[in-house]
Amino acid sequence: MDPFVFGCLIFGGGAAMMGLHYDSDFRQKFKETSDEEAAYYKKQYYRRMIASGMIALVGVLFMVYRLLPERSITRLWLIGLVLILVGCVVVFGAIDFGSISRLFAIQQKKSADSARELADELARIKKNRREQAGGKPQDIDPGNIEAKIVKREEGDSDSSLGDSSLGDSSLGDSTDTDSK
Repeated sequence: MDPFVFGCLIFGGGAAMMGLHYDSDFRQKFKETSDEEAAYYKKQYYRRMIASGMIALVGVLFMVYRLLPERSITRLWLIGLVLILVGCVVVFGAIDFGSISRLFAIQQKKSADSARELADELARIKKNRREQAGGKPQDIDPGNIEAKIVKREEGDSDSSLGDSSLGDSSLGDSTDTDSK
């Protein structure tokens, strides 16, 4: 393949990648994230733009290569520069790949914070329901295991069944109830 055509293809690919990275969907990530995550995406954006620019530059250098006279020292320097740029693109790709674990840690922390907030909200809602019920156990949500235990304990104090009616021997001694 002619180096000029190959250079045009590489330049087009690099320019297309730069356009994709500049796309508004990619930039939207900056607006909808935490500060730590936004900093990560900003660094990722710059890394990818630089790598895409280097790829486009390699394409331009391929196009220039064809225009240089044969057996010129400039061609050797150009080949060396292309190899250095390709090496830099590989390094930027490796850095970008390696930083994925950092993004995972950021998102995992964000998920844990969200789960903690939800658990706190659930506890607050349960507390509000108990306060609204005025301490009456029968008004508490029947799906709540604590309400079931309270209902049985109140019912058991009036009867001679004891705590063994809960089905757990650790809550009471069934031998004491048999002797009543």
